[in-house]
Amino acid sequence: MESEYIALVHAVKEIYWMSSLFEYYDLLNYVNVPTVFSDSMSSIQFLRNDLENTKTKHMRIKYCMARDWFLKGYFVIE
Repeated sequence: MESEYIALVHAVKEIYWMSSLFEYYDLLNYVNVPTVFSDSMSSIQFLRNDLENTKTKHMRIKYCMARDWFLKGYFVIE
């Protein structure tokens, strides 16, 4: 689950970067909220819910910005 979640976080970072680029060029109004597709249900649940245990605590600290961006509506996960 950890490697899938880290890959998901890297994809979200790219989406955030592209969104800020579109915003800089005033193109953000023409783009819908991006959808991230993932086949790892455990990564999706970890992102959507605030799950934490001893095995995921280091991931929570290092990659928590993806969950924050998801809650702010910067992207949609499916």
